[in-house]
Amino acid sequence: MISRLTRTVSLLNKKEKRAYSILTMSLFTISLLAIFIVRPSIKIVAQYQKNLAQAKAADAALTEKIVNLDKAKVNIEEQKDNITKLYRQLPKDMMQEALLTNLARTATAYNISIVKMGIDQSHEMGKKGLNSVNITLDVAGTYDSITGLVSSLENSERFIKFTSISVENKDGKNTGTMNITVFYLN
Repeated sequence: MISRLTRTVSLLNKKEKRAYSILTMSLFTISLLAIFIVRPSIKIVAQYQKNLAQAKAADAALTEKIVNLDKAKVNIEEQKDNITKLYRQLPKDMMQEALLTNLARTATAYNISIVKMGIDQSHEMGKKGLNSVNITLDVAGTYDSITGLVSSLENSERFIKFTSISVENKDGKNTGTMNITVFYLN
């Protein structure tokens, strides 16, 4: 039993055999060359696809950061008044002269005499962040004016904490001692 291919080949004349042989060899050569040419191209395309995926991931991350920065910018704009108020309550330095002037003006507004004022700055030197200064005020005036001064200082723009208050009445004269802590940022 002879296979069909063998029968077909035997029927062909020499010219046809030669043409088919050349055609077969050409197709084999083209296939072999295609493997060596296409394989590197496929590697290059795969590398480009990998680079494209990395670039898309980087683009997505950068887009997310841009969106977050825009949100932060909107939040800062919304909170600008609160930030300004915070910096008035906690200034970036002690601003001692302005603080003492404000205390003297407030006391004068309530007809109070500041008999003695002491400032303790020893604990605040060299610290970064939130700092405080302790101030002791010895005052003289009416009971109502002293309570008015305390109320005014409590409600002032600057953040002030009263650590102790004492008021005495000696010989019809009211005197008071106030220990306050004033905060600021450094």
